[in-house]
Amino acid sequence: MWTVVLSELVKKLPTYFKKFWAWVKVHGDIVLVVCIGIGIFVLTRKSPNLAKVIAEKKENYKSQIDVIEKSHVEEIEKRDRAIERYHEAIRLAEEKYAENKETLDKKKKEKVKEIINSHADDPDAITRELAKELGFDIHVD
Repeated sequence: MWTVVLSELVKKLPTYFKKFWAWVKVHGDIVLVVCIGIGIFVLTRKSPNLAKVIAEKKENYKSQIDVIEKSHVEEIEKRDRAIERYHEAIRLAEEKYAENKETLDKKKKEKVKEIINSHADDPDAITRELAKELGFDIHVD
């Protein structure tokens, strides 16, 4: 289909050019005025100062890079502070756990001694009391 349309256009193209040329001969003054107007417009328009445009683009680029670097440094500092807080919290938790473990172990040892001394005659009572106190079964013979 396109080939048919294209072939018809190619056949009519010389006729269109002849008609256009005849119009230009008759209305040459209009064509001349339009061409001169376009030429004057192109020649007299103010072209942008490329050096100034490039300098502004460089300044914008530098300011964007500075902002990116500043935010990166702030992000690193925040991350480092968070890591320091995390390590400090872990250290404090471990210290408290160690202190509590020692005190709990001492208290539990004293409680076990007390249970054994108070129920020296009844091993089943010792087993029940120790299971209740420690949370797991210990069989005492």
